[in-house]
Order: sequence, then C-alpha cells, then structure tokens
Amino acid sequence: RFSTFNGGLVAYLKGKLVADVKDDAWAYYLFHELPEENKEEYIMPVKGSIIKEFAMEKLVYSETLGMWKTHPGIDIKAELGECVKSASDGTVKLVGQDSFYGNIIKILDSNGYTFVYSNLDSGIELKQGDKVNKGEIIGIVGVSATGELADETHLHFEILKNETQINPQDLITHE
Repeated sequence: RFSTFNGGLVAYLKGKLVADVKDDAWAYYLFHELPEENKEEYIMPVKGSIIKEFAMEKLVYSETLGMWKTHPGIDIKAELGECVKSASDGTVKLVGQDSFYGNIIKILDSNGYTFVYSNLDSGIELKQGDKVNKGEIIGIVGVSATGELADETHLHFEILKNETQINPQDLITHE
C-alpha cells in the first residue's frame, strides 16, 4: 500500500514501512517489486521462536562482538543438529563458508528471492545448481557462525530481493 507523506510516497508491506519514495521512478519500481498477498507461500525453515529480529534500520546489540550493529536476517532458536528445510522451491546458488555467519546455503527461487541459511553444520550435501523443493531438508543447525557464538543455538535466516535485504517475517506465510 502506498501513502503520501512529507511530499513523497511511502510504501507499506503488511503494515510495515518498507520504503520512503521521493520520485515516481522508484514508486513504479517498488510497486511492481512488492510481493502480492498470498502470491507464494514460504515456510519457516525450522520450528522455533525468533530470538533476534531483522534490524536493518536500527542497531541491535551483539553479545559476541560486544557492540551495536544491524542484523540482516532473523535468528530462529533451534536445537543443535535440527533439520533445516528449504522455505521455497529453488536452485542452489551457493554452498560455502562465511567468516561471520559460518556454513551457508543460498537458494534462488522463481520469484527472484534469495534465501540464505547460515550457522549450519559442515555436513552439507547440496552443491551449486541442485534443485530443491519447499520443505526439503537442506542441512542441519550447527555452531559455525563465529559472529554469533554467544547467542543461543539457532538458524540465521535471510531473504534478499535484487540484493536488498527483506524482513523474512514479511514473506513467511506459515510454519
């Protein structure tokens, strides 16, 4: 939903401000890029409570680093060794290691969303180019995220569209 505010447009998705638009070109781009309600159903990759929320516009305190920083995804509490499921059908774009978030898998879906699963165990069997189905087990929760070691055991989960971070809670439609 778009509204006018202070001479520009603001865009809302599920009641949350997602963009402050100052010109018509950006308004057109955002209007066509925002997901439609119930266009696609995405699932939570693990069952558990969110212990650290998405925070790209505010700072959250990192116990591990002892400093305030942004948080580009959500941390979902999970037991060590718990199975991680793909939130969507898609193609594996990357299986690798990140110096901060540990072992990661990136999956691209047909709507152009990239799903990033981090803090995984090292026993990942997927490889780049593999096709996955929504709900398919893609890995298990580990403790590989050195940047989040002081936190409870969890899956770090991100969603990007056109290289822009999106709050996963805005797209996940059911558990």
